[in-house]
Amino acid sequence: MPSGQTPVTAVPKILQWELGITEVAIIHLSSLNTTGWAINSSFSNQKLYGFVAKIDSTVSISNELLGAVYPTTKSGILSLLEDLTCLQCRALLLEWQIQTFYC
Repeated sequence: MPSGQTPVTAVPKILQWELGITEVAIIHLSSLNTTGWAINSSFSNQKLYGFVAKIDSTVSISNELLGAVYPTTKSGILSLLEDLTCLQCRALLLEWQIQTFYC
């Protein structure tokens, strides 16, 4: 993240870069964690921030940019967890699940 940029201001730029979604297509943006989780390794120390973006349903995302699509049902989440190999991605998905279904 560039100096002076906050995690919340980085999200629209990341969505634009990764999925071609413009900032006006983001209906709602919420944070999963307000303090970044420490990701420490022998190579670098970083912070992991998680966000949930609700995207306008009329926005089309190119299939070339999507790896897969999963429903936000119990079976869809379990299927996604089976496919995710990135520990950070799994942690954010589980945090989202806890906040969505248990809080």
